[in-house]
Amino acid sequence: EQTATETAQALARERAAAVSTHEDLDKARLERDAARALLVGVARLKEALDKQREATVSLGRDLAAARADNDRLRAERRSAQIERPLKPRSGRAAAATGRVKAVSQKTARSKVRNPSRITQVRSLTLPYSLRPRRATLE
Repeated sequence: EQTATETAQALARERAAAVSTHEDLDKARLERDAARALLVGVARLKEALDKQREATVSLGRDLAAARADNDRLRAERRSAQIERPLKPRSGRAAAATGRVKAVSQKTARSKVRNPSRITQVRSLTLPYSLRPRRATLE
């Protein structure tokens, strides 16, 4: 009888150990599945990060190219404003370059007061740091 009770107790301990081991195995499987799901998520995030990096690099290149184009166009515009092409002279004006024309003083004075030739105002774009702080009277 004593061996039967000892055997029954040993069997009960083994069953409890088996149940505990089975529970531990189930927990380990759940953790493994969760780790796999996290690994898949991490891989997707890594791919998305790589795509974002590529897009950022591409946008950076595009921005640098656009800035270079803007700088080139600004330089062309400045040079076009500064170096206006001279108008070709008319046939009479080209032929009369060798002769000195007599002009009365009265005509000369009126031309000084009312110049017929319109002077063009050139404007420079100041950098932001050099722009006036207050509005100017114009």
